[in-house]
Amino acid sequence: MADREIRHLESVLNAARHLNALAQSRCLDASYWVTRAYELADKYTLLASQQNRVTALVRAFEAHALAARSAGLAQTSSPALIAA
Repeated sequence: MADREIRHLESVLNAARHLNALAQSRCLDASYWVTRAYELADKYTLLASQQNRVTALVRAFEAHALAARSAGLAQTSSPALIAA
């Protein structure tokens, strides 16, 4: 079940990568997706490989948020990264 949810988050991220910065800022609320990743980590006992995937997702969503803020396209905030 955790793998299915992780795959969903990965597919959201992959879809967002194909959008331009303005479209990303409108449809990719990084704080929402980071929260979803944290909830997934809290809901399941993850294997090390799953934890690594979730951590990578959090970092990627954070990077999208930072890029959008740097471009002045979004004002989102997100929690700290999962401790690695």
